[in-house]
Amino acid sequence: MTIVFFFIVNCANTERRLRGVMWTIVVGGLLPAAGTLRNYLHGNIVEGRTAWVGIFANPNEVAYSLVILLPLAAFLATGLGLMPRLALLGVVSVFVAAILVTFSRGGLIGLVAVMGIYAWRKRSIWLQGLMVLFVAVGLILAGRFWSRGEDFQNLNQDVSFRQRLATSQAGLAMFADHPLLGVGLGCSVIAWPLYAPEGLYTRGALVTHNTFVQALGETGAIGFIPFVLFIGIGLYHARKLALESRGAGLANLGAGIEIAIWGFVICGMSGGYVLTWFPYILLGLAASARQIRGRTQ
Repeated sequence: MTIVFFFIVNCANTERRLRGVMWTIVVGGLLPAAGTLRNYLHGNIVEGRTAWVGIFANPNEVAYSLVILLPLAAFLATGLGLMPRLALLGVVSVFVAAILVTFSRGGLIGLVAVMGIYAWRKRSIWLQGLMVLFVAVGLILAGRFWSRGEDFQNLNQDVSFRQRLATSQAGLAMFADHPLLGVGLGCSVIAWPLYAPEGLYTRGALVTHNTFVQALGETGAIGFIPFVLFIGIGLYHARKLALESRGAGLANLGAGIEIAIWGFVICGMSGGYVLTWFPYILLGLAASARQIRGRTQ
């Protein structure tokens, strides 16, 4: 993941190359999205939820990885002709459909948040109204065809929701016992039996379902502080790029990267994504865009 970050920073050193990397990522996202939809249509549904294979075998990770692609695709469409924009609209529609059939509650919250931030930043009343309508229709359809046992009601009695809260409590307990170094990167699932609340039903050990608590419990203060700064600085510079280069090509790329990082942060509140590829790819894009902007100035 570190190598990929520096590879992007050093190789995507022009606006054209940066745009090419973003196009590659967006087009590549069609594979897990199409695979998830195919499984749904063929009835390959586990516990009412759909996913794909490999690192996309978890419905939550499918949803989160597609959520962060939506703003990249939306801002890539800015300034293009009719046909490329229609093509990207089709890609976005596939992404949204795949997110909905995962029935990931964290993914749905991330989807609504990302689309809301996009509409707000565009400052267009008709676009904001269209986004509200689109989200409302999507949520109605998701509720009508909801096949997962858990939904957004009766969260106090929801076993899955209680397990997520319990993993965060355990992660904080891990940090309290090992405040400097944590229990080890990726080891919260191993330490879970030692810190799990008594009487909680689980079928096995659980990873911490909150990215920031996961970083705190697994890497301690020595890892948590740089991790949060890494994300915060990436957000700051992506936002700064969008504001300082208003109307330019880099401004659109910066805005797309910023909203994508926000999508990661929001989805990360209900999932442990420290050891996933996507935040480091997004932050590599942000660092690359910052360097390109510096050279043009």
